[in-house]
Amino acid sequence: MSRPGGKKQRKAALEAQRREEQIQIERVLGIIERAFDGVLPPDDEHRTLHQAEAWDGYRRVDQRRDHGGRWQDLPASHIDACPNALYHLDEQGIAYYLPALMSHVVAGASKGRYGADQSLRFTLQPATGDLKDHQSRRFSRLTLAQREAILAFLEHVGAPEEERRPWRRVVDAGDDPRWFRRLY
Repeated sequence: MSRPGGKKQRKAALEAQRREEQIQIERVLGIIERAFDGVLPPDDEHRTLHQAEAWDGYRRVDQRRDHGGRWQDLPASHIDACPNALYHLDEQGIAYYLPALMSHVVAGASKGRYGADQSLRFTLQPATGDLKDHQSRRFSRLTLAQREAILAFLEHVGAPEEERRPWRRVVDAGDDPRWFRRLY
């Protein structure tokens, strides 16, 4: 036998939880938006999303298929079509596509699919050996606010502490120009 009002209370609690989750989503999206606002797309000398995805398959394509506007307007279909692109982007591509992918994941557009969220979290992990220099160059242009946005993203998606710890260290490094070395 159910208590009077029990169903209403559970429904109200569930609705309050949904509202709180939406507030958190909007907070993290705002952090990403402010940190990366104004970042320009890669120029002709740097790989775009579709070029990087093609590179993953040992192919080459031009930039015609790529979005050239604000990263905030990057179509989700481009992100979904290029799950392996992040691995092959340089400093211009990372600065432009990273906030779009983080926003895509935070907004829940990729839930339940391997793709943007998995490649994103893998890309944000420290590299070792030969890849350490490559990773250092890719993240070299990130500002403190952008590094803080990455940490907010990792915290929001519930990344394990070992994935968050390196980004916490680079945020703690502040404006020290050698911040990337603190990632390791």
